[in-house]
Amino acid sequence: MDTLLIAFLGTGKYESVRYRLDDGFEHETAYCPVAVAKALAVGRFKVLATERAEATHGPALRQACNEAGVPAPELLTIPAGQTEEELREVFDTLRRAACDPNVKSLIIDITHGFHAQPFFAGALVQYLQSLPSAPALRLFYGAYEARDQTTRVTPVWELTWFGELTALNAALRVFMDTGHAAKLVRLLTHLGRELNRKWAERGRTGEQPALQQLANRLREFGEAIDAVRIGPLLLPQSASHPSLAMSLLHSIETAQNAYSHLPLIEEPLRQLAQHIRPLAVQLDHLGGPAAQPALAALARLYLNWGRLPEAAIVLREAWTCLFAEPAAARPGQEFDKQARADADRFFTSAQEEVARRIAEVRNDVQHGGFNRRPLPAGAIRTRLNELLEEYAQAAPQLAGARSGITWFVSRHPGAIKWAARKGIRVDRQVDHLDVNAVQAGDVVIGTLPVHLAAEVCARRARFFNLSLDLPPQARGRELTADELEAYNARIEEYRVEKLTAPQAAE
Repeated sequence: MDTLLIAFLGTGKYESVRYRLDDGFEHETAYCPVAVAKALAVGRFKVLATERAEATHGPALRQACNEAGVPAPELLTIPAGQTEEELREVFDTLRRAACDPNVKSLIIDITHGFHAQPFFAGALVQYLQSLPSAPALRLFYGAYEARDQTTRVTPVWELTWFGELTALNAALRVFMDTGHAAKLVRLLTHLGRELNRKWAERGRTGEQPALQQLANRLREFGEAIDAVRIGPLLLPQSASHPSLAMSLLHSIETAQNAYSHLPLIEEPLRQLAQHIRPLAVQLDHLGGPAAQPALAALARLYLNWGRLPEAAIVLREAWTCLFAEPAAARPGQEFDKQARADADRFFTSAQEEVARRIAEVRNDVQHGGFNRRPLPAGAIRTRLNELLEEYAQAAPQLAGARSGITWFVSRHPGAIKWAARKGIRVDRQVDHLDVNAVQAGDVVIGTLPVHLAAEVCARRARFFNLSLDLPPQARGRELTADELEAYNARIEEYRVEKLTAPQAAE
């Protein structure tokens, strides 16, 4: 492996001390990069120096390298950095020195840098992290100010964690801004391996860091996000495997044991947990109002990421789920395709205007704007935001859990459409109710004769009357869904009981 060491050289007076690295290696020299080069057995050595710095220390540096048995330094002349143009030239020299295609491992020593040169090293770290094939990077600093005054032993601090921190924050920012997790997964996998290695070197004491497990869960979550796999994201995949969102959140919490080894990950992981927490819900299916917050949160994430096609997909399926029974809202082996089609028809019938607007946006996006009046990107985003807000507020009128099925008894199209518009979940819509089909735990909604309502209640089912404040002039004709809204249509629960007729007095 070709290992390159890049260092800086100033004009100060460098005192000979014993530089010590973390692994215990020591070497006495006036130049910290020489100690680093010897400790890490570098193959090549480049030094950035002004003409004055080279005249002051060049010969002594070469002699120190020769005595230590390390490669002779290649001195790269840089300006003093007294103007903005000169500063740009300094950084460009550093960049070109680091971006050698033959270099697989890069080491930077900032001990003898002056003015803005150490800052340039930090900027170089971020620049290299943006490249698709950057070399492995390590960063060192000889802390002369922390030397032991008696023994002259001077610690050499490895600051590679600075590069890892900036890379982690950059990768996390990519995920938070776009939902793409691949870069963050790669970095967490690398950090996880390093933590496991250090844990093993320290005798496997304490709990093993769980960063690699987090990387695996994040990879699964990110792949499902990219493929818009709504079911695995929000629903458990089996009795022993929670949803991908729930699993990822659990892995973030478990990974907290890595903080003692790598404190820099604490805040990024906290941000990551906040980002996905709205998706980590306990659900068995995505039908009805229970799944509404999670589906709305997922659609909103895609919108915030600027991923408009995915947002349109989630939003369309979320609206259908609002009217779906469990079998139609459980992707996978238990999915009922016919029930899903029924729910979809119910949605498009009840919410014609919403369904039309979603279809317009989805068709425009899916066909890449190949039509006579393609929507601008801003208009697509605005419409999706509006549709999302309508979905989030489409609360059902029927409250409370149910253990049976829901009947909606009406032969009037306006009433059927009104119920769908209100998000009322209906399993069976009938023109006339066969009371013998009603079971305990069922819900019956409609306007029934008193004796039938009493029989429904006697069967331990719940009866909800469709009540109206109907003026005389509106009676005796078909009402539209809009008119029902105007006449304060509402569902009110009643308990109707048939009383025993009093016996005639003797």
